[in-house]
This record gives sequence, structure tokens and C-alpha cells, in this order.
Amino acid sequence: MFDESRDLDDIATWDERPALDRVSVRLSRFLKTSSQTLVVLTAILTVVSQLALTGFAVVRRRSVRWTMAEAGFR
Repeated sequence: MFDESRDLDDIATWDERPALDRVSVRLSRFLKTSSQTLVVLTAILTVVSQLALTGFAVVRRRSVRWTMAEAGFR
């Protein structure tokens, strides 16, 4: 992935050794996973709420039409 011609200051070969390194790596992985999960859940919630609001609007419009028809309006 990294070629030898770029100077990466040993970043590409960094190993976690002290306890603080392990904690920071785990925290970074957790934040990455949780942020991806949050984006997916937000997308799902958006789609579901749009479908629910559309369904509510359709049902409400039909009930208004039926009420107007019962009252003699066309």
C-alpha cells in the first residue's frame, strides 16, 4: 500500500505498545464503527419517517374526501 519512496515518519509501521496506545486505537475503532452505524440508522429513520408521513397524508386526504362526499360536496 505504501511505497518506499515516500517518507512517512514511521507512521505506516507504527505498532501499539503502551497501554495508552491500545486505548487510543480501541477508541478510534469504536468511534469509526459507531459513526458508520449512526449514519446508517439516520438514513433508515429518514426513509421510514418519509413513508409514514406519506401514508398519513394519503389516509387523511381520503378521509377528507369521504367526509366531503357524505356532506354532498364533489
